[in-house]
Amino acid sequence: MKSPGRAAGHDQPLLLRHPRAVLAIAAVFLIVLGAIGTGVESRLDPTTLDVPGTKSLEGDELLREHFGPSAPFAILLQGPPQAIDRQGPEMIRALRRDPKVTTLSPWDTGAVQRLRPKPDQALVLVDFHTDTRTAVNDVVPHLNQVLEQTVHSPVRATQTGYASLSRAIQDESIDATRRGELIALPFLLIILLLVFRSPIAA
Repeated sequence: MKSPGRAAGHDQPLLLRHPRAVLAIAAVFLIVLGAIGTGVESRLDPTTLDVPGTKSLEGDELLREHFGPSAPFAILLQGPPQAIDRQGPEMIRALRRDPKVTTLSPWDTGAVQRLRPKPDQALVLVDFHTDTRTAVNDVVPHLNQVLEQTVHSPVRATQTGYASLSRAIQDESIDATRRGELIALPFLLIILLLVFRSPIAA
């Protein structure tokens, strides 16, 4: 005849009979998932505005076929004219250290007057000639770093482009997901405690 204590022990769920083993397995599982998720931001494919069958997609494909990949950016410099004339060429020299980069600025020769609509404003066009994924993941951080190093007060630099917008959307989505997980985690733990009535089982 089995003792009441032994019978009660066998009636317990498996999770409660071997709590340490269950916790160890769960910890290993979480570590594996964390390792898989490391650097997931750099592996994300950026959003695209290409719509199959449209004239705009045909035009983009024709452009890439004849001129290669393109990642254009527009940089607006605002500030005192003399400061812009000092910092603008310095920024362009820093960008042109990469031989693949092409720029068009008010300091180039030719009909570039429209790139300087006002003395306190200057527009610089930059193309890194790379695919969209590389532009979003690598070029945007590099461009921001160049601007931080070469443009400073009293001049203000504002850059935009498809890759910059896509990178901003991607970063905001990841931040929103992280905030959502942090908010949901305490509620999830409380619900698990109420349901299982045991910290180990929860």
